[in-house]
Amino acid sequence: MRHSLDRLGELKMCPDCSQTADVHLKHVCYVAVDEHDSQVFPGKGKGHCSVVNVGPRDRRNPVARAVTAFHESLHTRDLAQGGIEAATPENEVKCHYETIEFIKAWQEISKDENEQKWLSEELEDEYASIESIRASEGI
Repeated sequence: MRHSLDRLGELKMCPDCSQTADVHLKHVCYVAVDEHDSQVFPGKGKGHCSVVNVGPRDRRNPVARAVTAFHESLHTRDLAQGGIEAATPENEVKCHYETIEFIKAWQEISKDENEQKWLSEELEDEYASIESIRASEGI
């Protein structure tokens, strides 16, 4: 897991963002690894860090681990800035789009065949998540 988090720092810029890929890790208290789905456990409100859990499916390869850490850190950012009120379906969709930007930026710089395959899988998962959220929430 540590190597996957280190990998975030190597992905310095996303195409249309003015942030490093690891900038939101400052809102993560720590990363837990257990058998539950990947998710964020909110901190005490605005200005506080949150706990990121990485579930089994998202530990299947280094790319999945890094993408999950990035995506969940976006939620920790939103929670730190807006409190629990920031946990909305609209923000979830927004975070998936930001994660898509992150994946595409990684695809542009990666020369590794396995990484490219895994990145394509993660990209498909992100689009599927957006479709699922929109269908279930009517947005």
